Amino acid sequence: QGMIWALEFSRTEDGHIDGMGTGSELTSRLLGFNPKAEKWEHVVDLDPDNVIRTTRKGPLMGGLVDSKGKIWVHWMLAGAISSYDPATRKAATYLIPTSHPTPYGACIDPFDNIWVAEWNGGKMARFDQSTGAWTEFVPPNFPSNFRRGPESDAEGNIWTGMWDGGPKLPGKVAKLDPKTGRW
Repeated sequence: QGMIWALEFSRTEDGHIDGMGTGSELTSRLLGFNPKAEKWEHVVDLDPDNVIRTTRKGPLMGGLVDSKGKIWVHWMLAGAISSYDPATRKAATYLIPTSHPTPYGACIDPFDNIWVAEWNGGKMARFDQSTGAWTEFVPPNFPSNFRRGPESDAEGNIWTGMWDGGPKLPGKVAKLDPKTGRW
């Protein structure tokens, strides 16, 4: 639609961007820049219903756009994802079921499911937009460390880097078949 969307990683008390992520207790926002008008036209609170019940929600990471034009992000420290529909100007937040999952990377598969790598949770999580349900996939070497996130191929298989920091799994590229749950 010609809009440039940017995730606010964190900001300081005086409203300046803090690239190091230390920031403040101010909630990170989704910002929309109109290049034709050369103006920031949108400042979006992605958790308007305060689903995330903590003062330090950010930083926002992993901006994605699905086939319907919805923007999806994940809250690294808060263990949640949010969506924003520019057409309706509505935002929604969904908590990941695992406690302290630390989502660190995300992708969208061909079926518009949102996939999130749980860095601390040690699992791969799928959010089904059509049902609002989460499914978490436990890797063979649980807990594994996922970082920077998954990618989907055309068939919906999920590919990711994983390791457990020890001799059992020093680092591998893994493929998850969501139809069978087989890694």
